[in-house]
Amino acid sequence: MTAVSIRRAGAVLAALALSAVAGLPAQAAPSSQSAGVHTPLSATVSANYWSMNWHWPAGPVEDPPVTVTVAGGTGPFTYAWQRVSGDPTAYATYSYNATTNFNNYIPVGDWEPRTSVFRCLITDTSTSNMVYSPPVNVWIHVWGYSPPGDPPD
Repeated sequence: MTAVSIRRAGAVLAALALSAVAGLPAQAAPSSQSAGVHTPLSATVSANYWSMNWHWPAGPVEDPPVTVTVAGGTGPFTYAWQRVSGDPTAYATYSYNATTNFNNYIPVGDWEPRTSVFRCLITDTSTSNMVYSPPVNVWIHVWGYSPPGDPPD
C-alpha cells in the first residue's frame, strides 16, 4: 500500500466512524430534492361543475364525485374542501378526502336551486407546502318536498 492509498483508506474509515457516531447512514441515498428545495405542488380537479337534482320523493340524480389530483411534492397529502362562496348551508360530504360529493341543508318547502363554489386546500405533510385546487361550481336543487298541508308540485 502506498502512502496515498493509506490516507484514502483512513479518510473512508474516519467518515464511516463519524457517520456511525452521528447516527447517519454510511452513504446517503440519492434524492431528487436538494435540501431546502421542494418540488412545487399543483392540483387539478376531475370536474369544474357538479350538480344534484333531487325531485322528492324519487331521490337524487347527481354527478359523479369530484376528485382532486396532486402533482409534485413528496406526500403524504392532506385535503380540506372549503366553500369559497354561495349557499352557507352547502358542504363537502367528504371534506377531508381527495374525492367528495356535495350536499346542503335546504329548509323544507324551499324549492329554489342553491349554488356554491368550493375549492380544496392540499398540504404536503412532508414539507408543509400548500396549493389550492381550481374552483368547483356546485348546483343543488331539491324540489317537490313540502311541509304538511303545503301542496306538492
